[in-house]
Amino acid sequence: MNASKKIIVVVESLNLGGSERQAIYLAKGLQSSNYEVSILALGISGNAANWIDSLGIPHKHMNLPLYTHAAHIIKSNKKELRKHFKIESPYALIPFTYWPNFYCNWVFARSRVKKCYWNQRDMGIRFGKFKGLSKIINKSSHLIGNSEACIKSLIDYYNIQEKPYSVIYNGLDSKFFSINYTVSEVGIKHAVMVANIQRNKDHETLIRSWQIIKNELGKECPVLHLAGEKRDTFDDLFNLVRKYELEDVVQFKGMVDNVAELIEQMDFAVFSSNAEGNPNGLLECIAGGLPAIATNIPATREILGDKYHYLIAENKPDEFATKVISLIKECSEMEQISIANRSKILTNYSMKAMIDSYIKLVES
Repeated sequence: MNASKKIIVVVESLNLGGSERQAIYLAKGLQSSNYEVSILALGISGNAANWIDSLGIPHKHMNLPLYTHAAHIIKSNKKELRKHFKIESPYALIPFTYWPNFYCNWVFARSRVKKCYWNQRDMGIRFGKFKGLSKIINKSSHLIGNSEACIKSLIDYYNIQEKPYSVIYNGLDSKFFSINYTVSEVGIKHAVMVANIQRNKDHETLIRSWQIIKNELGKECPVLHLAGEKRDTFDDLFNLVRKYELEDVVQFKGMVDNVAELIEQMDFAVFSSNAEGNPNGLLECIAGGLPAIATNIPATREILGDKYHYLIAENKPDEFATKVISLIKECSEMEQISIANRSKILTNYSMKAMIDSYIKLVES
C-alpha cells in the first residue's frame, strides 16, 4: 500500500443521507489505512460537517450550482473543478451519487488525476437526462455499484459491454450488529422507517397503509416513526397525516443523530420505496435486529431474498397494511425473522469489507 496516495471523496453536499454517510465511513477507513484523505462537497455545507470535523477528516464545500444540465453552468463548474483538482493533485477521486459522478469523471483526466470511478448508488433516476452521459461513464477508470441491481441498471441502460465493474455493498457500523433485539412482552408498539423525507422514497404508501392499520387495530395500532430529514415531500405528507387524523400514530422525527439508539427502541422496521440502489436505512434496521417489511424491488430482494415473506408490491397500501397486521399477530415469529435477516447481511455488509474493496480498486 502506498501511504503517499492522496484521495478525495466527493459528495453532492454535506447534508447527511445514506450515500453521504457511506462516503464519510469510507474516508475515515482510508485515513485509518494511512491514505491522505479529504472530503469535497460540490454544493453546500450541511449537517454532516460537525461529524466530519470530529473524525479529523479535512473537508471543503464549493457551492457550485448543481441540479441542471444547462451548458453554461456545466462549463463553469468543469472549469472550477479542473482548477481545484490541479491544485490538490489527488491520485484518485471517489465520487458518490450522480452529480459528483457526472463532473468528476468528465474532468479528472484533464486535471492530471490518475483514477476516478463511476459510483452508481441508485437505479438510474437521472438516466437519459443528459445526451452525452454514456461517454462520461466510459471515461471512468472502473464502474462501481452498491448492489447487483444497481450496477445492472447502469450497464443495461447504456449497453456497456467491456467496462470493468465491481459491486461494493454498503458498510455498516458494528454498533448496529451489537444491538440486542428482543420481542416486546407488552405488545408491538413501535415501527420505524429510516430515510430522508424526499421524492425518491414512497412514504405516501406507508402513511396510507397506516390509516388501514389504525382502522383495523384501533388502540393497538403501533406508532410509525419516520426518521429522516424533512425535505421536498414533507409538507404533502404532513398534510396527509392530518387528513387521515393519524397524528397520534405517525411521528416525523426529523434527522436523528443516533440511529442505533432509535432502532433499539423499535419493534420492527418498514421500508417503502420504488427505486433503491442499496438502502442504508433498511440495512441499519436489519443489522440492529429489527424484522423488516419492505417494498418488493430488486434492491430489497437482493438484501432479503426473493422468497422473503414480508415483501410488498409497489404502491399497494392495502398489502402493506395486511403484512404489518400479520407480523403483529404472529409476533412469536419476530425473533426468528430477526436472526435470519441479520445472518444474511453480516458478511457482505461489514465496514471492513466495504473499505477493503475500495482499497483494492485504488491499488489495482
